[in-house]
Amino acid sequence: MSKKKIIIIGASGLIGQKLYKELKNDYKIFVVGRDVDKLKNIFPEAECINWQKQAEELVYILEKAYAVINLAGRSIQSKRWTEFGKNTISVSRTSIIQQFYNLIQKTKKKPKQWIQASAVGFYGNTIDKTNENNKKGKGFLADLSFLMEEEANLFKNLNIKVISLRTGLVLDKNGGLIQKMKKPFQFHMGGHLGKGNSFFPWIHMSDEVRAIHFLIQNENAEGPINLCSPKVITQKEFCKELAKAMNTYSWLHIPKWLLKLSFGKQMANELFLQGQNCFPSKLLELGFEFNYHKIDHALTDIFKNNKSKN
Repeated sequence: MSKKKIIIIGASGLIGQKLYKELKNDYKIFVVGRDVDKLKNIFPEAECINWQKQAEELVYILEKAYAVINLAGRSIQSKRWTEFGKNTISVSRTSIIQQFYNLIQKTKKKPKQWIQASAVGFYGNTIDKTNENNKKGKGFLADLSFLMEEEANLFKNLNIKVISLRTGLVLDKNGGLIQKMKKPFQFHMGGHLGKGNSFFPWIHMSDEVRAIHFLIQNENAEGPINLCSPKVITQKEFCKELAKAMNTYSWLHIPKWLLKLSFGKQMANELFLQGQNCFPSKLLELGFEFNYHKIDHALTDIFKNNKSKN
């Protein structure tokens, strides 16, 4: 029996590369992006497609695809949050969805699923426990997540099931947040940002990609789904556990004013001084089992050998 086909857009990022490894044994993966040479270097075993130059071929592949996973778009930290910068980030994320909607309209047979990257930033800054039933919050991250999800929901018009991945802060030893945060801790200069009492909705990379795999296979999975650990912590608690995992200290307090001066008020508030008290209600109801519920277990795994500390 031939493998089901899955298309991943934006696979060259950290989550995309780990997701490819998670899925490749069970599915035939097509990796889609702008720079095919770069993709072939990262994914030598995958079929790599330039979605701008190979549109006709892509329509044919879309007709054969079981699911499309969209992880593409500029990083939220790629631009200063001026009105121009925020618009550039938003357009980079929504225009890809729109272009694939146009391509899929041309197909005779549609994919079964469109899986859209979103974020827990959808909820804005929350103190009370928050799940998928909560409404959109305030701020740029909430507006951006809402915009991406609304664009993705257009695929329902084509009888395609839509899943929006409201992902938390993904922890992985090979890059992303851990790579950025561990540097000051390596020099015993680590510590929390602001008061450190904002919530820190985290998820281990292993659980992130396992959850996406699980949702592809689960017929009842649909709509927005929070991907974050059920054990909520604060930013200060995370820094203490990170220091413990690295055999160092968390003592330095970086004041709000310095963050706002460096990044601008809105960016500093939403990225560093606010958070979401999120709970993965739907994921647990569907039967997913986390490998890493607790932050100390997750960080112990990430720093379990000396190589990951350097």
